[in-house]
Amino acid sequence: MNKLAFPSLVAACMMSATAYADPNEYTLVYSKSDFANYSSIAELHEKIVKTAKAHCPSYFTTRSLADVNACVSEVVDDLVRVIDNPRLTAYAEGDTSLRIAGEATPVDDNS
Repeated sequence: MNKLAFPSLVAACMMSATAYADPNEYTLVYSKSDFANYSSIAELHEKIVKTAKAHCPSYFTTRSLADVNACVSEVVDDLVRVIDNPRLTAYAEGDTSLRIAGEATPVDDNS
């Protein structure tokens, strides 16, 4: 399993419009099996979104839905970028061809 901690990304979040982000690092645990097929990539992406939502402040803290959404989006983008898996990146960008090709194609160790 891989575990990612992102202390440097917190600084980036704090300097942007997401100034309400908690300065603690966030953690995501994933494994090679999370890239096996479309549904496992979708589940990993949902885990990334949940991690981002847990990291970012709530609306009741900020009173700004735009700030909350910007923070979540920024954390999700950062996690996807740091994981650097083409299938996950394609999924995050809305590429639906992964659903067809990903199910029929075996997982490449380099993906």
